[in-house]
Amino acid sequence: MTSQPLGFGLGRAGLTVIAHNIRDEQRWLRCQFGLGRLSRPFDTSCALRILDRHWAQTAPGYVAGDARLETAMRRFVGLPKQPYGASWWGADELSTEQLDYAALEAAASLGAGRW
Repeated sequence: MTSQPLGFGLGRAGLTVIAHNIRDEQRWLRCQFGLGRLSRPFDTSCALRILDRHWAQTAPGYVAGDARLETAMRRFVGLPKQPYGASWWGADELSTEQLDYAALEAAASLGAGRW
């Protein structure tokens, strides 16, 4: 088990972790914190693919899209994805822009997860 707060918190048994394209997030967490597999991952990119397929079959005139985070941000938050996703997230202190980006990404992920 890791001594880092983020890794320790996410490594708790039975915790549902919601993330977009969670496989990439798990790789990063393993690399940064030595965290093993998440016990209850929920991948909003998978949820968005399922929803998109459902909407395409049931909503007249709906045009199927994709499951990228940019699409989720636009659909559920109404804003474009910001360029901060590729910035360094392992810093002791995150920039205001990173925190804003993380909040919007979380809102988009929760929007996709609640459907």
